[in-house]
Amino acid sequence: MTTATTPSRQKLGFRTLDDIARFVEPLPVRGATSTGNWTAAQNIGHIAAVIDASIDGFTFSAPVPIRIFATLMRNRFLSKGFKPGIKMPSNAPAAFKPGPETQLDDAVKHLIESIQRAKDKKMASVSPIFGALSHDQWVDMHCRHAEMHFSHIQTA
Repeated sequence: MTTATTPSRQKLGFRTLDDIARFVEPLPVRGATSTGNWTAAQNIGHIAAVIDASIDGFTFSAPVPIRIFATLMRNRFLSKGFKPGIKMPSNAPAAFKPGPETQLDDAVKHLIESIQRAKDKKMASVSPIFGALSHDQWVDMHCRHAEMHFSHIQTA
């Protein structure tokens, strides 16, 4: 994992799900804030929910034009990452939009459990945005997704 700090966001480089776990594990003790629209706990809870769905399946899909564009750009997203500000589909379940009451301890515990499940089982669900992904592509997607969300997290 590589880290470089900027004034409002940090640049992260996760290569494995374990890198993501190592980043979040100390946060309940150290404390964390966020420079983005969501709290640190909401960002972490969102990543956990997406990992769970990559194992268990998604109950929604993005609009067709977004799916076509994302499928064509999939390799770029998986290698170069995501930019902040992408809006979640309006039909996404509430589990993907953690509320402000989400607690940091609970979100970190959920994410660690989700990562362990992803390591124990193959992630093979069809992405509601990118279509069919292999297990290794899911790992890359979760790393890029976490890099974007966690770039807003600042430790106390």
